[in-house]
This record gives sequence, structure tokens and C-alpha cells, in this order.
Amino acid sequence: MHWQDKTDNPYPLSAAALQFRLIVAVVLVTLITAAVALSLHYYFSRAMVLDSAMARYQQTVSATRDYLRNLDNNALQTTRALAQYPQLVEGQWVNRATPQLFAEVMRNNPVLYAIYIGFENGDVYELVNLNSSDAVRRQLKAAPSDRWVVITVTGKGDQRRRRFEFYDLHMQQTFARDEASDYNASQRLWYTSAQSGSVNKTQPYLFQHLQAPGQSYSTRIAGGQAVLAVDIAFSTLAAHLRSQPLSLDGEIYLYQQSGEIIASNAERWNEDRLPPADPFTLSEAQTRYIDSLGLLRISNETDWPPIDFAVSAEPRGYSIDLLRLIAQMTGLNIEFVNGYAWPELMELFRRKELEILQPVLSRQQLPGVMTQSFLQLPYAVVQRPEDAEINDLQQLNGKTLAIPAGWSVINVIRNNYPQITLLDIANTREALEAVKQGRADAALDMELILRKTADQYFINGLRFSQQIAGLELLPQGLKLLLQEDLHPLAAILDQVLAAIRPQTWQFLQDKWLAGEDASRNAVPAVVPYPQLLSMTRHNALQNRLEKTTINGAEYYIFASSFEHKQSTREHFAFVISAQRLFAGSSREVWWSVLIIAAVWLLLIPPVLLLLVLRPLRHFGSDNHG
Repeated sequence: MHWQDKTDNPYPLSAAALQFRLIVAVVLVTLITAAVALSLHYYFSRAMVLDSAMARYQQTVSATRDYLRNLDNNALQTTRALAQYPQLVEGQWVNRATPQLFAEVMRNNPVLYAIYIGFENGDVYELVNLNSSDAVRRQLKAAPSDRWVVITVTGKGDQRRRRFEFYDLHMQQTFARDEASDYNASQRLWYTSAQSGSVNKTQPYLFQHLQAPGQSYSTRIAGGQAVLAVDIAFSTLAAHLRSQPLSLDGEIYLYQQSGEIIASNAERWNEDRLPPADPFTLSEAQTRYIDSLGLLRISNETDWPPIDFAVSAEPRGYSIDLLRLIAQMTGLNIEFVNGYAWPELMELFRRKELEILQPVLSRQQLPGVMTQSFLQLPYAVVQRPEDAEINDLQQLNGKTLAIPAGWSVINVIRNNYPQITLLDIANTREALEAVKQGRADAALDMELILRKTADQYFINGLRFSQQIAGLELLPQGLKLLLQEDLHPLAAILDQVLAAIRPQTWQFLQDKWLAGEDASRNAVPAVVPYPQLLSMTRHNALQNRLEKTTINGAEYYIFASSFEHKQSTREHFAFVISAQRLFAGSSREVWWSVLIIAAVWLLLIPPVLLLLVLRPLRHFGSDNHG
């Protein structure tokens, strides 16, 4: 059969071929329509997800900004108002009514960790709010029924004691304990930085009694030398971030301009874990001696990773773990002191405000006794790649070499290479930046420290050289420096270091210096993505979702900045993977595909039969007839 047009010219197609083409056309049109509909649904659903996420992030940022601003303002106003309160102190101690006043203030401001007064003679009275966070209660080993802890340090010489008194909701004492202490309030950061008529906010540091990080607001009490301070523990900020609805979706960071993390919603990955260690066998005389020592105060730098540093003011690193391990093996009672630069820690040791200064390469003209070396690390010199590579320190004659201030190698370089200009800077990060910016021709430090710091702060484009003549003149091996009167303890520590098992040394090596754990620990103290630092420098990139690539995967970042009174600018950021962000939208699209496919499979046969094949057959029959 042939179809004929009005001019009686036959069509080349048979009826079957025409039916096939019409079926294909209908199928293609429906499939294309469905594909276009799904594409539009996918596009608009992603757009809606981004708009919704933007609104949620802006709302969370606004709420967190208000929370932090109120926290900051409350601490400032509380400190200022209490300092003006009449009869807060009587002579060299607090008034009898002061504890009730402090308690009432913290009932109305439950996020405050503690209020306290330090005196010129070094004594201190402190009231701790156990309800400020669960971490505070755990750290002080308080019972669930306890509400307050009073911490006092009083007495002179061998009679100086630190006392902890635990109280319930009704201010009835439930428990008390005390211990020998050399704590001197008048030497602490919050005391020395306090001024009359204004409130000072410290940089993050480790609270001495709590051994947990936070910040203090302090001022001098009117009409005297006593200083009043209010503390906020970082555990409160971290708990607030983890309580945000968005916390489960991604990463949240509160951080400083330089990138140091103040608080985040991230849970620690077993950073405090230590290898199992057998107790060190002490003689009876050694046991009595260690028991007589009381609390040993040990220095902690904040910026010398991965050996001795701090994460949100919490001590971390190879030497920190080693000291905690030694304390477990011997029963030593230790606590860490941080918040100071290295030259300030040296001065604290010189004034006997620290029992142990660590890690050191030499005595650095300080009185004291050193232990045997516990770690050998090679030195390195950092240069810009476009400068001629050196193989001898003499090639730096007439040039500028950046070295962290107070370092023992400074005198060695000055004595052996007097023609090298030395640039004293605050820390290794600033030394690297000085080279990067051209203010120094080279920087000197341990190779591992230089590389870890460069990685941590995303300082790229530098050359590290280790095989350089002259580096062998520098002091070798990291050690502990103890006060002169602790000779017996130094001998015990040498014995313990020698007794530590090879498996334990390997554990520390893998955790901090090499292996998968060390790579995970490469950037623990600062935000882990360079995009978070770059966005803080460009206001146009803030308060909006920015698409980026992290480790080959697609991510979105939302960053915002805000100012505080009495402190530097701080930043707040969300980081979420595209997979997580669009997970709900992707599920909807796939459900749409399945539903449309099912409907299409159900409808296409009757549609083709009723609207294509049957009319076509009738049309063919009519033409044939």
C-alpha cells in the first residue's frame, strides 16, 4: 500500500515505517519535556537550597554575633561595675559580703566562669560558677549537687596553700581539699595588665586553677592595688557553637585575624590520648621527695608546633605528651602555664614562677639544671626561591637573618658570624613572613618547626635548606631546664627518660612527627583552609555563600567578621560540602526522576495506542477505501 498526495505522487514510506516514526517522535518529545522539567526542577531546587542556606547562615551568624557581643559587654560591664562597688575588700582580703555578691552576679550571668580578686601580696580569692559549662564541672571534679567552688591561695613560704571549697545551691560546704602552692596572683597576666579606670581583656591563655583555656577581663579596684577579674571559659563558647542547628551539617569556626581558632564545633580526635606506660619504680627516698614537691609549674609555648604549642590555649605537642606521660609514671603533680612569649617565659623561670622551662637547647644564661636530651631535630634555613641557595652560613654575611627572640642560637650566630644582621622577631611564623615579605633574607629554626608552621599558616613559596655548613655549631637536642634546687628531680627525670620503652617513643613519633596521625595534626591550631583567611581580608566575599574546592571536592563557605570592645577583630565561618548541602535537593530530584519514569511507563502505552496507532489505522483504512 502506498500513501498518495494530491498530485498522485506516492510517499516512499510504508504505513509501518510511518507508525514507527510517529511513535519515536512522541516518545522523544515526552522524554525531552520530562528532561527539561527535571533540569528546571534541579536548577531551581539548588537555587532554593542556596537561598535557604544563606538565610539560615545569616540568621545563625547574627544570633552568634549578638551572643558574643552580649557576652563581651556583660563581662566588661560586670567587671567595671563590681570594681566600683564599695567595701568589696577589707585590707588584704575580701569583705564577708563579697562571695554572696559574686554568686548573685553569676546567677544573673550564668555564662561567666569565675569572678575573683587578686591582691598585691599574691593572694587570691575566686568564686567559680560550676554551671557555666559541663567541662568546668568535670575539670574541677565536682559532684552533681555542687554549685560553687571557692578557690583561695594564702600564706607565705612553705605555709602557702591553695584551697578548694565546694558548696551546694544553698552555699553549704560539701567538701574541701588543699595543697601546697607557689601561685602568685600579682604575677599573672590578668593582674599585670589591669589598669585603673578601664577594663583589659587578655589574649587566650590557660586558666591556672582550672587548667582549661579562656579569657579574662580585669581592672584595678578603686582606691587600692587589688585587681578584680571576670573569666569566660572557651568551653562555654564551644558548647554554644555545638548547640547550633547547623552544627551537625558542617564545620563552624570562631577565629582570630591570624587564623588561630578560639572555638569550634569540632570534637577532639583523642588528642589527649597517651600510650600505656608502666609506673616507674621509685625508691622510698625518691617517692618521699616527689611527694614533697607539690605542684610543678611548666612552661607551654603557644606557637612552636608540633613540639610545644597550644590549640585554643590548650597545651598540645610532643613535649607536652612526654611530660604528661612522665607525670603518670612517677606521680608528679604538674600544671602548664601559657599565654606568654618565650622571653616572658624565660623571665618567669628566672623569677622562679616556673619550676620547669621547656623545651630548651641550652641554659641560655639562666640558672638551673638541664636533663638529658629527649629529642634531636635538625636545623634548616629558609629562603625565597629566587635568591641564591646557600650551603654555608658565611654566605649570609651582610644579610639579614630572622630568628625568634630569646632563642639560644642567637649568641652562637652573633659570636661566630658577627657580619650577619640578626632580626629578632616574636615567633617562627613572623620569621617566615619576614622572609616572604623581603624584610629578611633568611630565617633559622628547626626544620620540622619551620615546615609545620609554614603549612599551618599557608605560607608557601619558600625554600628549605638543611645541609648548610655552620649549623653543626648550634646547640643540639631538646631538653628540660629545672630550677637549681631541683637537682634530685633532674636526676629522676633522666632515669625515667632512659626507662621509657621504644614503643612509647614510637607512639610519640607517629602522633606528632610522622605518619597519618601527624598529618592529621598538621594544622590543629588555626583554621584548616586558606580560603577562611583570604575571605577575612576581603569584605566583598563575606556574608555570602562562596563556592570553593577543598581537597578536590566542592565546598561552600560562609564567613563573617565582627568587632569586640577591648579586643581585636574576630571572624566566624561555616564550611559545608556541596554533597551535604544539596543532599536533600538531590534526593528530591531522584524521587522526581523515579516518579516521572513510572508515570511515563504507565501512560506511554495507552497514549500511543489511543492517540497514535488507532487514529493512524483509521486514517489508513479510509485512504485505502
